[in-house]
Amino acid sequence: MHQLREANANISIYTWSDHFNELAAQISTDLAGTGIRAVSSVNKRNAGRAGLMLMAPTPVLDHFLPFDSQISAVRTGITATRALREWFVSHQDTVRGWAALVPDGKAI
Repeated sequence: MHQLREANANISIYTWSDHFNELAAQISTDLAGTGIRAVSSVNKRNAGRAGLMLMAPTPVLDHFLPFDSQISAVRTGITATRALREWFVSHQDTVRGWAALVPDGKAI
C-alpha cells in the first residue's frame, strides 16, 4: 500500500506487533541496510490489535495538488512500493523465521 500523505509504502502483518518485543531484534537485523523499517501500529478495524508494518519511504503526495505536477513523485512512490513488495516476496524464508518467533503459533 502507498500512503500518499504519510510518505511511505507499507506491508501490514496483522497482530504481529502484539509480539513486537520478541520480534524486534531479529527484524532489525534482517532489515539492516535495506531502507525498510518495522513499525508497530494499531488497527482500529481489527479490535485494536497491533499490526507490524514494514515501511519504505516515498515522497509526500498532496491530494489537493494537480496529479500532473506530482508525476515524478508518483513514479518514485510506485518504484518504492514495488521494491518493498519484491523484498517481501524474495525473502519469504526470513519472514517465516519471524513467524516462528511469535509465541503460541499466533503468526497469522
